[in-house]
Amino acid sequence: MAVGHIAALNKLPSNAGIKVYNLGTGRGYSVLEAVKEFEKASGKEVKYVIGPRRPGDLANVVADAQLSEKVKSHDFMRKLTKISSNMKEFLS
Repeated sequence: MAVGHIAALNKLPSNAGIKVYNLGTGRGYSVLEAVKEFEKASGKEVKYVIGPRRPGDLANVVADAQLSEKVKSHDFMRKLTKISSNMKEFLS
């Protein structure tokens, strides 16, 4: 995400006005997928409890990253496996 924010800052001098660039991969991940991937990356068990959905929780949320892809500012996009291993390195 930081790389995407830096790309947006670098674009400021050349663009007047406001544009919205969603920083996402176009594929949603569940919290459980993220937990399992982090367990793989860290080699440690993450304790969690699966409870009922809270009122107002959306079933699925996915960023529409078409504009970011169109202007080639999507190089920052990572797969969940890479995000998890980067987080492990950061926390080490």
